[in-house]
Amino acid sequence: MGLTPGYDVIGIWGAVFLTIGRVLQGLAIGGQWSGSVLMAAEWTDPKRRGFTTSFAQLGAPGGMVLANGALALMTGLTSDQAFLDWGWRVPFLASVALVITGFYIRSGVHETPVFDMRLDAICPRGPAPTAAGVDRDVRGSDHYAVWVDLDL
Repeated sequence: MGLTPGYDVIGIWGAVFLTIGRVLQGLAIGGQWSGSVLMAAEWTDPKRRGFTTSFAQLGAPGGMVLANGALALMTGLTSDQAFLDWGWRVPFLASVALVITGFYIRSGVHETPVFDMRLDAICPRGPAPTAAGVDRDVRGSDHYAVWVDLDL
């Protein structure tokens, strides 16, 4: 959103693109929030699930605090005209670092033990013949897709 052309370049479409971008951000936080609660619940000790998942509840409000802090910082560092011209874009562009960090963290997260246990019940690990007749592990990697109805 920090690279969206301004009104003087594409007219009203700049505002339309910003609005669509903000709607997509809202949808994304909904998906990320629910996934973070689920991951926290399934990775932690069952006796501490409530406590552990309470930290996931801080994600969206924490993001709002960071966004407001970035806005306050840019408002304080720039003149009114500079803020309107380019200053409002800086927090959006700086958020790329958070996105990259999030992708890096998520790339190292394995499936949860709870998910693996349920998946083992319907799709046990073990050798399976390949087209060449060589055995391989059906679920040999931590990143796989299961296209079955889990009936959970």
